[in-house]
Amino acid sequence: YDPEQLAQLDPSLIDQAVANILRPMVQNHILITNQSTDASACIPGEGCSPFLYQVDATSAEHDQLAATIATESVILLKNQHSILPLQQGQSIGIVGSACNASNNIFEMFYGGWNSGNYYVIGGSGRVIPASVVSVYDGIIGRASKENFTVHASLSDDLDSALLLAAQVDVVIACGGARTTEGADRLSLSLDQEDFLVNLTTKTSTPITIVALAPGTILTPFANDADALLAIFFGGAQTGTAIANILFGDSNPAAKLPVTFPKNVTDTVQPCHESICNYTEDLYVGYRALRNSQVAFPFGHGLSYTQFQYDWSFLPTLIDNMIFANITVTNTGATFAGADVPQLYVIYPDAAQEPPMLLKNFAKTRVLEPKGDQVVVDLHLDLTELEIFDSIKSKWTFIHGD
Repeated sequence: YDPEQLAQLDPSLIDQAVANILRPMVQNHILITNQSTDASACIPGEGCSPFLYQVDATSAEHDQLAATIATESVILLKNQHSILPLQQGQSIGIVGSACNASNNIFEMFYGGWNSGNYYVIGGSGRVIPASVVSVYDGIIGRASKENFTVHASLSDDLDSALLLAAQVDVVIACGGARTTEGADRLSLSLDQEDFLVNLTTKTSTPITIVALAPGTILTPFANDADALLAIFFGGAQTGTAIANILFGDSNPAAKLPVTFPKNVTDTVQPCHESICNYTEDLYVGYRALRNSQVAFPFGHGLSYTQFQYDWSFLPTLIDNMIFANITVTNTGATFAGADVPQLYVIYPDAAQEPPMLLKNFAKTRVLEPKGDQVVVDLHLDLTELEIFDSIKSKWTFIHGD
C-alpha cells in the first residue's frame, strides 16, 4: 500500500487491525492500561521491545512438542534387511558435515529475511530457533543411555569416512539442502550428493542415509544405501527426531508428500523464457509421475511393523456420499505402530484427469503388534469427484462405463 491508498481506508478497519495486536497484549498484562496494576507492563511506544522481541517463551513443554512433531515427520524410505532400528552393542560411525550442520543464527539474522539452513526454511515463514539438536547431537545423546559406542568424522572427506566405516558396525551419513521463499533451488541434489554416492559404493559396512530435505530431491545413492530416512525442515529438535527413529524409540509412520524422481529430466522443467507455455496441464507434482519409474513415490513411507488392509464393507453410495471403510491390522510380531491408509481414485478416460488422484487419507491410532486393529473411515462426497469443465465453466460429474 502507499499513503494515498491508506488515506482511503475506513479508519475502523485500521482500528480493528491494531486491536487484534494490542488485545492479547492487554490480556496477558504486557501493556499498561487504566485498569493495569502490573508494574512490569509497558506503555505503548515506550519500552515494549523486551516483551515483543527479547522474551524467551520456550519451555520444556514446547521442546517436547517440537520433538514429537519432528519425530512423527520422519519418513523411512528404505530399510533393507531391517537394519533399522539399531541394535544394542553396535558401534556407530557418524559421517558427513550435514550431521553436525550449524544453526548459523548470525547468518540468518543478517543475511536477509530469506536466509535459511538445513533446519528451517528461508522467507516469511522462517522461525529461527535459539539452538538446534543436530543429528550428531541426537545420536550421541541417545547412544549414551545404552550399550552403544559412537565414532564420528564430521566432514565430507571421503577417505576419512571410509576409514571410519571400516572400523564400525553401522554408518549414519547425512546430506542436506536448503530453500527459500522467492527463489528457485538451483538443483534437486543434496549439497553432499557426490560424497554420499561415493561413500555408498565404496564401503561394505551397512549404511543409513539421513536426508535433511528441502522438498523433492534426487537420491542417486539410494540403491547402494541399506536404509534411507528423510525429514523436511525438522526445526530445533531435528536430531532428537532422527535418533528416536534410528534407535526404535518411535516407529515411523510418515508418508512422502512429494515424489522423489529417478532423474531430474523426468520432472516438469523450469522455463527461462519471457513467455512460458504451461503444456503440462494438470500433470504437475506427483500427478506428472504416476506412470513413470520413480525413486520413491508420493505417499510412500515404511514402518518397523507390517499392516494388513481389509474392507470393513465394500464402498457404498448413500445420499451422495461414498462410504469406504477399511480395517487396518498390525500383523507384525514386535513393534507397535500407526499407519496412514490413503484413498486414490481413477477417473474414466473421458475426464482427461491424471491417473490415481489422492482423495482422502487418515492416520490410525498406535496399533499393538499381533493383531490389534482399527476401522478407518475414508468417505467421499460425490462433489469431490467432480471436475471443472472449462467449456461450460462449471463443475461436472463424469460417468464411467
